[in-house]
Amino acid sequence: MIAVNCSAVAELCRVWAPEMKARNQGRILNIGSVTCFTPTELGALYEATKSFIYTLSYALQYELRPFGVGVTVSCPGSTATNFAAVSNTKETLAFKLPGMVCTPSFVAKESLRAMFDGEASVIPHALWAVSGRMCEFIPVSVVQLVANIAWMET
Repeated sequence: MIAVNCSAVAELCRVWAPEMKARNQGRILNIGSVTCFTPTELGALYEATKSFIYTLSYALQYELRPFGVGVTVSCPGSTATNFAAVSNTKETLAFKLPGMVCTPSFVAKESLRAMFDGEASVIPHALWAVSGRMCEFIPVSVVQLVANIAWMET
């Protein structure tokens, strides 16, 4: 997980960012997760790797912006892919509550829209965006409690 979510992302940025910087144009779209804002009991490593992507993306955004290179991090919530089955989260509230699961095409369209609009980050889906942004103002202990409930099996 660290190799894919941290090392590979950092290496791809390291390889391509200098070329974009030299051309004074380019865009990087990294895929994080709304879970980077919500640490839970069973997701420590996954959430930490997604936090790495979020932080790396913001740092690169500041570093590369003067050179015409945009960096966007997309932090989707529940998405209808095989990940839920592989990660044993398919039976959680986050995947069972009506209207909470996004299609991959919706996540892709919103992520690309944000990237081309020059946004530093996007959380595709209004409800996930509210929950993700609320984490900036709510004590971590409350965020953890709510997140643990959302990711519990029903």
